[in-house]
Amino acid sequence: MSKSLGLATAASTLIFLAGCAAVTSTTNTTADALHTVSHGVSVSSRSSTNASRGNPQSARAARTRAYVSIEMSQLRREAAVGGGEHIQALAELMGRNQGNRTLGPWMQQHYDTLFATPRSPAAFIRTLKSAQS
Repeated sequence: MSKSLGLATAASTLIFLAGCAAVTSTTNTTADALHTVSHGVSVSSRSSTNASRGNPQSARAARTRAYVSIEMSQLRREAAVGGGEHIQALAELMGRNQGNRTLGPWMQQHYDTLFATPRSPAAFIRTLKSAQS
């Protein structure tokens, strides 16, 4: 009887610990998502505040930097294939009329140069502007 009681206790403990790991994983994922959203709102708020003080070009530049900061991993993924909705949005933020048709293929062609070393959003945008001019 004590053997089955010990086995039942061990099984219960394992089930409990497995449940804790699932809860922890879910909690961490939720926390990461909330952090990403709150960061986006924070950056967007700062951009809006800066925009209300000055010239529209600096407001556009602030929105573009905020977008690149938040969406860099998506931009990297889409640059690898030569286009996508995030590159299209970036092109529009940068005021490019040709949008995805030219920026996406260009980013794919220059992928190594753009993504070889980590860059600040402002440096990334400067690289795009100087090479596209």
